Amino acid sequence: VVFGLQTGQHSAVVATDLTEQKRQAENLLQTRLRLEQEIMLRESEERFRSTFEQAAVGIAHVDLDGNYLRVNQRTCDITGYSREELIGHNYRDITHPDDLQEDAALRARLLAGETGGIRLEKRLLRADGSPIWVQVTGSLAYDPDTHAPQYFISVIEDISERKALELENERLYYAARAAERTKRASRRLPRKL
Repeated sequence: VVFGLQTGQHSAVVATDLTEQKRQAENLLQTRLRLEQEIMLRESEERFRSTFEQAAVGIAHVDLDGNYLRVNQRTCDITGYSREELIGHNYRDITHPDDLQEDAALRARLLAGETGGIRLEKRLLRADGSPIWVQVTGSLAYDPDTHAPQYFISVIEDISERKALELENERLYYAARAAERTKRASRRLPRKL
């Protein structure tokens, strides 16, 4: 900025270089924006952690080879394993042998891009060896730059009570059908006089 002053035959010019002040103001603005972004990122990460940990369903991140990367507490509650026991172990180790083939086929379809998500009902083997019915809904997390799959996201819901009710309903249905057949057959028998 240049200011000029003329009086009579003398003139004076005062110049102030604001380049340094402008640079400092820009640096201050950039620092403020960076701090605001860091705060927003921390808040977003905290919301994710809270959602992951406090969900009413099991949530697991599983690498492409099937090894658990991260699990929430509900996954531990469902399986009976601690977080330390699950992390690094393969989901196949706790999947009932009769359900492995369907599970692997669905994951292969997901990896091949044939579907955007999977859902299956299967049995897991709890830490005590007992089976538990779960519904697993899965999708893939992709690298934002390369769009290559990075890991599976699995949502695990305990459906053992529903399965028990389904089995009981099926048992009652067949028992009623058997009773009806017996009743019809007894009507056809000759009556004693």
